[in-house]
Amino acid sequence: VTAGVLVQPLLHVQWEAGIAGVIALVMTVWAVDTWVWNGEGLRRLAAMMEDPGRVASHEAGHFLVGYLLGLRVREYSLVMDGKSGQRRGVEFEQGAAFARAQWMERDFTAVGVTMMAGIAAECVRFGQARGARGDLVELQTMLDRVRQGARSAEKQNETRWFVLQAYRILVAHDEAHRNLTDAMKEGRSVQDCEAIIDKFACRGELIPLL
Repeated sequence: VTAGVLVQPLLHVQWEAGIAGVIALVMTVWAVDTWVWNGEGLRRLAAMMEDPGRVASHEAGHFLVGYLLGLRVREYSLVMDGKSGQRRGVEFEQGAAFARAQWMERDFTAVGVTMMAGIAAECVRFGQARGARGDLVELQTMLDRVRQGARSAEKQNETRWFVLQAYRILVAHDEAHRNLTDAMKEGRSVQDCEAIIDKFACRGELIPLL
């Protein structure tokens, strides 16, 4: 009992000192990364720790849903390189048109559903979405521009509707999504990826948006 009374305070002090050391180390790394590498070091480390399969499934969701809804894919990347400026994601031909002031409602719907397809793909394949923040921020920016004057609750409902539609499309074309995910992990060309979609997903079976 006496030994326990003597040792326990020492262990408590050592534990607190260890935690303080870890916090100090993290703060130092963060400060150096921010000032020297402009935050790129930690971003690249986080990217390295991500599950490649989840990343591929997420981006394949964008690719598949956008293609089926009539958006033309320009290029895609599953990696992010700060030095070259390469961004991870799927780039569509209509990307420049997203900034225009006037929208056709059909185009707006297709873009909104495609934006939420990465989140929906993760939910279909893994039961939950981890890479949601960036897509939600982009969609919110678009809604703020296109739905000016709309209440926050209305925008939230529209966001949920976009996710639901993307989810329905991905479930209906599950085989196409799986094969497209594998092709994108292999680095296949956009043309090859589109051929895979045409092979495994029949456009005639595309379920109508609710």
